[in-house]
Formats: sequence, C-alpha cells, structure tokens
Amino acid sequence: MDNMVSIDPLAPVVGGILYFILGALWLSPLLFAKPWLNVQGKTLEDLKNSPLKKRTYIYMFIARLTTAGFLVALFTLIGDGSIESFIAAALFTWIGFVAATRHGNYYLRLDVSSPLKLFLIENSFHLVGFIIIAVVSYLFI
Repeated sequence: MDNMVSIDPLAPVVGGILYFILGALWLSPLLFAKPWLNVQGKTLEDLKNSPLKKRTYIYMFIARLTTAGFLVALFTLIGDGSIESFIAAALFTWIGFVAATRHGNYYLRLDVSSPLKLFLIENSFHLVGFIIIAVVSYLFI
C-alpha cells in the first residue's frame, strides 16, 4: 500500500456538505421539482404541504457525509492521485451501487407515469454528487 494517495481529512466534510446542498437544490423549484412531481402526479402545493421534518434533513446530511467519507476512502485506496482516476472511481461506484441496484425498483412502482424519468431525476444527482466529491478530493491532495 505504498502507493496510497493522501487526502486531507477535510475532503469528506467539504464534499459531503456540497453533496447535501446539491440534493437540496436538485429537487427544488430551481431545478427538477416540477418534473419530479409531475411524474408522480403531484404538484408544488403537495410538496409545500408535505410533512417534511428536520430529522429528514438531519438524516440526509449524515448520509451525504457518510457517502463522502466512503468515497474519499475509496479514492485513497484505488486512486493514483489523478482527477481522472477519482472521477472514474466515482462513475463506476455510481453505476455499480446506485444505478444497478436502484433501477429495477422504479419499474415496480405503479403510481409513476414514467419510471425511467423518475429514476433519472432522483438518481442522476448522486452521480453529480459523486463527481463533486471526486473533484473536492483531488483538490484536497
């Protein structure tokens, strides 16, 4: 393991915070809230009236920090220190652990007009988040 890359411990914190912010923006009216709600037969009014609680955001924040921590550890173990290796690891991690495992779940949902569209809206943000964590990790070498 002599060729392990050393990444600053702040990288997963910064990456996790940016990933969390991305998630909050992704399903907001600024980005994909309308198509996300439309495919589920819901409206912005339904979203405003939903019982979102602080603990949901706390859970998501912890989940994003955890994911960032594991990705940074992966980059440390298998990356060669190049931005290309970090982004490739992020891409392959998303394909293998997000896309491959979650895709089928959307076709089991009978309440959705377009399972593929819902899958892409809800899961492409993870790909973007993983790439953000890869770039942050590279910047924190």
